[in-house]
Amino acid sequence: MTVPPALTRTLLGAQIVALVTSPGSQTLRPTGALVATYPVSKGSITTKPPGGTVAHRGGLFIQNVSNGKKIAVDNFVVDLSQKILTAHIVTTPSRAIIFNLNLKNAAIKATRHLITISRIGLSLEKNAANALNGALGTTVFKAGMKFGTAVSRLRH
Repeated sequence: MTVPPALTRTLLGAQIVALVTSPGSQTLRPTGALVATYPVSKGSITTKPPGGTVAHRGGLFIQNVSNGKKIAVDNFVVDLSQKILTAHIVTTPSRAIIFNLNLKNAAIKATRHLITISRIGLSLEKNAANALNGALGTTVFKAGMKFGTAVSRLRH
């Protein structure tokens, strides 16, 4: 997932810090874009139309450093058929829809051993925005907020 520099600045300006948890990794590009990478654990993708699911390991720890409130999610699942990304909410048995997926500009490339779907648009789901604001004691998260793009690579 690549978070654009403007959103990274908005979150940091609101004193919201997000850290990728193992086995995921993160990189902050010189442009200010935040890149989060999560290994795929399982899944299958169909190409026409884009469909299937891809499960990822790792998570995201988010903290409002101004008040110490925090939330963590992990085990992301990209569901191309339903156009959603769900996550497990750490410390609960619950899963929730985090992002709505925009597949309008998505590109699927299949090679002998790898299927890659890129340019998946991510928009924050309404209930997820409300949950983040409540958990973190902020109002920075908005329904439909563009969170950047995602890429999934699945070996077959």
